[in-house]
Amino acid sequence: MGRGGREGRPARVRSQRAPRRSGRRRRRCEHIEQVTAARAARRGIGRALIDHLADRTLAQGGTALTLTTFADVPWNAPYYARIGFRPLTEAELTPALREIRAHEAELGLDRWPRLCMRRALTPRTAP
Repeated sequence: MGRGGREGRPARVRSQRAPRRSGRRRRRCEHIEQVTAARAARRGIGRALIDHLADRTLAQGGTALTLTTFADVPWNAPYYARIGFRPLTEAELTPALREIRAHEAELGLDRWPRLCMRRALTPRTAP
């Protein structure tokens, strides 16, 4: 989604819809798999991409964004907390988030502490 950063390098958010469970109605949630803003640190591009995804998800009837991240890296979980995400407890993890975490473990990402985070979506008002 989008281009940005220096020298025309891509800036994007890669997301996926949480799978729907048969027989049950669920609120729609978009999961952020990766945020990439090459050479654009501290310029607000990553946040703008996430806000764009949030607006699009809300417009399509979604209620939240989720992501997984490294718990102890200062520019990961604390950054996401500053832009409205909150850590989820083990009891709050959906089956879809558990599947995502299991896949991450298969890829070796669980060698370092990770956590799932969620950002509830509400309509923003113009300043």
